[in-house]
Amino acid sequence: MAEQHIQELKHEDPNVRERAASALGKIKDERAVGPLIQALKDEDWKVRSVAAWSLGVMRDRRAVEPLLQALKDEYESVRYNALSALGKMVDERDVIAVEPLLQLLKDKDWRVRSGATLALGKIRDKRALEPLMQKFAEVPNSAVARALGELGDESSVEPLIRVLEEEYNEDILTAAAVALGKMRDVRAVEPLILKLRSMHSGAREGAAWALGNIGDVRAVEPLIQTLDDIDEGVRKDTVWALGRLGDVRAVEPLKQALKDGYSQVRREAVEALGKIKDVRAVNSLIRVVLNREEKVDVRMEAIRALGGMGDERALEPLNEILGEEYFQTPEGRYNPDVRIDEQDIWDEESHIHEEMVEVIRDAIRRIEQP
Repeated sequence: MAEQHIQELKHEDPNVRERAASALGKIKDERAVGPLIQALKDEDWKVRSVAAWSLGVMRDRRAVEPLLQALKDEYESVRYNALSALGKMVDERDVIAVEPLLQLLKDKDWRVRSGATLALGKIRDKRALEPLMQKFAEVPNSAVARALGELGDESSVEPLIRVLEEEYNEDILTAAAVALGKMRDVRAVEPLILKLRSMHSGAREGAAWALGNIGDVRAVEPLIQTLDDIDEGVRKDTVWALGRLGDVRAVEPLKQALKDGYSQVRREAVEALGKIKDVRAVNSLIRVVLNREEKVDVRMEAIRALGGMGDERALEPLNEILGEEYFQTPEGRYNPDVRIDEQDIWDEESHIHEEMVEVIRDAIRRIEQP
């Protein structure tokens, strides 16, 4: 199939060439990288644009320099797709891209300016700091905030904090919070704590994540208070943050989070309790494991947590569920005396059974042989 589309890139009809370039991006066959690079010079701008998009999907670094050349294309769509592609593959090695990207910070198309900004953040070259700081001072925006977070220079901490203190839109506030979290500067702790009560859920979520990543214990009590947030995404990142902080004050609130109506919050709560390793959580985690109505991924995370905590109270319930009817299938039954990969227990759901059995056995081994 790829060979046919590669041949179609030479077809006289530009519509055929465009469809071929798109199809090759979806197939992701590495044999198409060279032909797609050649298509960046196609006489039809739509073909060039789709070729750039496909190269971005494939993320092959052979395309970096050709895509840099495509940044000079007269058509905004080509420049934008070339930038988007570069944004997916550039890193600190691509210093050759810095000057061309800096030039595009003045492009008339805002999408191109935004793409150039984000790519500069990924390259993390200090030459981009001053131009980005200048743009941020003129008109703060989320793309520049994210790029400054990637660059990680302490000179951008105060400007980002000032954004948190103003009533900017949700995208900017969220990006500034996440950027400060990546920089892990303690000056941001108090402003981020205040944003836990923002009217914007994205800002609250970003602030919770950032506080967890910074790791300052001043955030423990405010984060505990945020566990009742109306937004499940905020609760999820708050639970994650409390797990990162590892403070025992969070144990009882996290046990309550095991009853959250959103399964991802419950899973994060299980993982957080596993990190804190406080024995007060053992019985609550056992209840999660024994709850047949709970989602399998949450139960398995609870099993892992119990294995890591090493408390012998978990042995009996873990051994008990190995014998449950849950592990019976039309093809057979789990046998603890035979290696899992040697057992014939496959049916449409047995991959879940198999993985869970393996997790249980590993947890039991960790508890019995600490």
